[in-house]
Amino acid sequence: MILPIILVMSLLLYMWAMDQISKAWRQIPDAERSQSDKTVSVLVVYRNEELYLKDLIESLRNQEYPYNLVEYIFIDDHSDDDSFSLVEALLSDFKSDVQHVKLEPECVGKKNGLQAGIELAKNDWILTTDADCTVSKNWVKSMSSMNQASFVSGPVKFRNANNLWGKLVDLDFVSMIVLGGSLIQKRTPVLANGANMFYSKQVFKDVKGYNGNIDVASGDDVFLLEKIASNEGYHIHFNKNVDAIVSTRMVTNVFDFIQQRIRWAKKTQYSGSTRSNTLLRTLLGFYFVLIFCFITVFFSATPYLIWTLCSVMLIKILVDLQFFKSVLPFFGKSNLLPFVVIVDFLHPFYMTIIAFLSWVTPVSWKKRKYKNG
Repeated sequence: MILPIILVMSLLLYMWAMDQISKAWRQIPDAERSQSDKTVSVLVVYRNEELYLKDLIESLRNQEYPYNLVEYIFIDDHSDDDSFSLVEALLSDFKSDVQHVKLEPECVGKKNGLQAGIELAKNDWILTTDADCTVSKNWVKSMSSMNQASFVSGPVKFRNANNLWGKLVDLDFVSMIVLGGSLIQKRTPVLANGANMFYSKQVFKDVKGYNGNIDVASGDDVFLLEKIASNEGYHIHFNKNVDAIVSTRMVTNVFDFIQQRIRWAKKTQYSGSTRSNTLLRTLLGFYFVLIFCFITVFFSATPYLIWTLCSVMLIKILVDLQFFKSVLPFFGKSNLLPFVVIVDFLHPFYMTIIAFLSWVTPVSWKKRKYKNG
């Protein structure tokens, strides 16, 4: 009898957490920002991205931002395909200043690439994205227009998927971006996405960049956000503006998807603010209770527990449908709403398995193996 009671209590906590996240998302200002005259250096660290760099560079070429106020810096992280020569050709007719460099042999990985780019940057503000992304023509203008911010986290979405797997992954990713923005609005920031971040070069230097976590493969976003958030006087904002949305490539291969999610999960082992966040712990706690109940029902079909579990899942689906109904229009993905029911049954298992694997397995990414995320 005690397990159904625990399940109901964890559901109530889950409902409270989802309500907090939804309220915070609605409270994020989405009014038009003021015109910016900041000098911006856009950084792109890439490795083996010859299939995607052309689309990114074309979207950067079309930016509605004064060309004399922005420069573009591309850093090659030891690609062994034709990425470098492709970028050389595509950057030849940019109006803005461009720099294109290769990392030194002893420097490996995105964080080293970003630090090298920041050292090269001529301008006061840094804007980052990834090589497999595309941006709107007003991206630089939107991200640079939040005048009170020392650090701006921007929204990211996957390009639309045509199959069921892609739609499920898409919903999962939307929930992560909304959670990150909501936690920033609640002044408890723990999540950002390196495909869309804007920050002061001086702030980066003040917090000593990636010192202390340079050897962790992922976390160029979370660790920097955590460092800035731990220092008083810096203002962190989420840019809830459709012009700021960055579109990125979805990982379609199941193995690559699992490797990517393990890599993302591993960085939480090194992030104190992520592990201690009340809302995140509430969500994960509910998922663990759900999994335990599903396993218990499988081996011992107790009527009380079966009835309680079915009721809890029904309520969870209704809560999540309401949540996604309110957030999907911002990303232009309202068509994903019917797939929430499937995600609701898969997500607890997926989250629990990924959390476990992140502790016990190394990760492979971009033809490199990492033990520590």
